[in-house]
Amino acid sequence: MNQTQELKATLMQLQSQINRLDAKDKAVYENAKTDIEALIKKQGQFAIAAVCVKAVELQLSHG
Repeated sequence: MNQTQELKATLMQLQSQINRLDAKDKAVYENAKTDIEALIKKQGQFAIAAVCVKAVELQLSHG
């Protein structure tokens, strides 16, 4: 699996978790998603790390 496929899989997994969040948490996610998309366009090689960091932040915020 290449990095693009890994990124897509990670984002799909996150999206399924996001669908279960309340409105406040969805707003936080949308801001993070925008940041991630900008990073991917500028520096694709760091995109996977950025997604992982945001995923951990989301998981920590939800126990």
